[in-house]
Amino acid sequence: MLLTEFRSLITSPKKGGMLMTVGIPGSGKSTTLRGLLAGLNHTVINADLVREELLGDASSMEKGGWVWDTIDERYGAAIRSDTPYVALDFMNLRARDRKKYILPALSLGRVVHLLFFPIEAKRAIYHQSLRGRRVPGHVIEEKANKMQMASEYEINNCKVYIVRWSLD
Repeated sequence: MLLTEFRSLITSPKKGGMLMTVGIPGSGKSTTLRGLLAGLNHTVINADLVREELLGDASSMEKGGWVWDTIDERYGAAIRSDTPYVALDFMNLRARDRKKYILPALSLGRVVHLLFFPIEAKRAIYHQSLRGRRVPGHVIEEKANKMQMASEYEINNCKVYIVRWSLD
């Protein structure tokens, strides 16, 4: 499916949408969101950008509580706003962690779209080697082992998509 065809699936003029990416570093999450949301009224909450803003380093894992409190605060404000599309652009590897973002969106009548990016760690490591900010290979492998695909709850309450990129 082409990106333009996929984009038509997420547009929901009556209800706002919430898009959540699920995938390891280097899987194409941010690249896909940029293409999907180009030209649409949207808010993207990107964990790397929040870390860069607060700590001066997108890869820093220091002060994680402060970073995640900021993300949660921004998400809460965005999801309650009139912005038609709110996107969470970070790994979201565990189903239980995703649920804390899904529940408020559903309770506010938003359509939740989960975009899963299953990719082998070795391909993500290669993709990372092509961009400026690099996540160490052992970290990507660790994250790949923690990634959980859609839970039964998510399948029953959200629109779930599997996104596969050809990175070669």
